[in-house]
Amino acid sequence: MRRSTSSSWRRLVSVMPQPLSTAAPNAGYSLANSWDNPSEANPRLALLALTVISQWSLLENLVNSIFIKLLGVNPKPAAAIYATIRSQAGQRDAFQSIVRQFIDDEGLRDVLLACLELFKRSSKLRNRIAHWVWGSCLSIPDGLLLADPDLLTAETVDWQDKVQKFIQNPSPQHGLGGMPTKEGIWVYKEQDFIDGIQKIQRTSGLLGMARAIMDSKIHNLPYAQLLTQLSNEPEVRQELDRRSK
Repeated sequence: MRRSTSSSWRRLVSVMPQPLSTAAPNAGYSLANSWDNPSEANPRLALLALTVISQWSLLENLVNSIFIKLLGVNPKPAAAIYATIRSQAGQRDAFQSIVRQFIDDEGLRDVLLACLELFKRSSKLRNRIAHWVWGSCLSIPDGLLLADPDLLTAETVDWQDKVQKFIQNPSPQHGLGGMPTKEGIWVYKEQDFIDGIQKIQRTSGLLGMARAIMDSKIHNLPYAQLLTQLSNEPEVRQELDRRSK
């Protein structure tokens, strides 16, 4: 992906997405529907969201290739087996089992498991973009809303039940009490998407280095030097230290 020269692309730490209840506690909002498309309201954020998805697909492809490499079998059947595991959690569990079974070098095994944990963490924004409900808030024109569908469904059903009771008996005890709460709705701004993209790209770089270590003997590369370098990358070292406790 071509990087912007603006300082925002070089930031590694974000303010982090804010819950709508904090960012705009009294503001109205709209969640995605056929007549109010958040991607049309803010095409810049929609493009960044698409970039998150596209970068994630490249990272997933890299992880798939490492999985197949570890199995050391015909690539097509191995890829088919991996693809049949539908959930990301199931794929990670399968990957971790393969790493523990087929990697004899403890150092490389620990580094690969650390990178897999980073892979898991980098999936958060992608999963929200792909599976959560999109929305917008007029009070936050530079933001995109992402709503947890599980919490949203519960809130909506409760709200609809109140509406029906009020229609049948418009009395104080059946008052509507306002719109559903903003529980589970998060505000994502440009920098949040940029940070998510950078995190995915960084994870791709680390796993790419791990793949290079696995192929180092084939290409006559310095195995021990590459392994030490990857082990000392800040994110990997932090995860290794955490796992050793």
